[in-house]
Amino acid sequence: MPSETCFSKFRKIIPETIKVNGTRTRDIYLEIEKVLPECVNSEPYIWKSGKSGLRWQHNVREALDYLHRHKVIAHEGDKWFINGFTDSEFEYSKAECLLEVQNSGLEKSRLIESLNDISPESSEYITISGKRLKRDYDTIDKLKRVRDYRCQICGKTIPKKMGGFYIEAAHIQAKKEKGPETPDNLLILCPNHHKEFDYGDLEIIQHTKELIIFQLNGSNYCIPLSL
Repeated sequence: MPSETCFSKFRKIIPETIKVNGTRTRDIYLEIEKVLPECVNSEPYIWKSGKSGLRWQHNVREALDYLHRHKVIAHEGDKWFINGFTDSEFEYSKAECLLEVQNSGLEKSRLIESLNDISPESSEYITISGKRLKRDYDTIDKLKRVRDYRCQICGKTIPKKMGGFYIEAAHIQAKKEKGPETPDNLLILCPNHHKEFDYGDLEIIQHTKELIIFQLNGSNYCIPLSL
């Protein structure tokens, strides 16, 4: 039986090494050699088939089997995938996701330019019309306008009876975890999807400044974050 410490580390790191278009076992080995050198050694191991190898690689295979049994990952051809993200099932490629960005709201250049100036190091407060306000209020307001007050998961808008629209902002990395108040850390969501994102079974597959790919309560999403 593998070391519990390394086995736990393998189970945690393997999903993070698997790309959307799949990853081969040998590439998982290479990534683990880089990120978990303390779990890599030259101790030999003989598989039941008679094939020789290294014990740590056998332990990785046991972790893969464990994740496969628990439906965290899937196997198709010679690659491993995050469950539900095989080549035949995954509906969004990165290129398609970025294409949405190019086709959405480029005319809002003034707001976008203002949002692009924001960085994690930006001052927490700004002054607007002589009033000192927290920057996050201004950032979220501008981002809601750029996103057309539309939920980035379901596309729904909620008209208010007095005019305008209601929508919420969800932090990808929570504020209590020092998540920055920047466009690449904010999703514009309807109330239902905001709560589902915060409290549902969430697995983030990939998160960059351009997009976020995640699985939420068994459904797969690829959402552009670029402006």
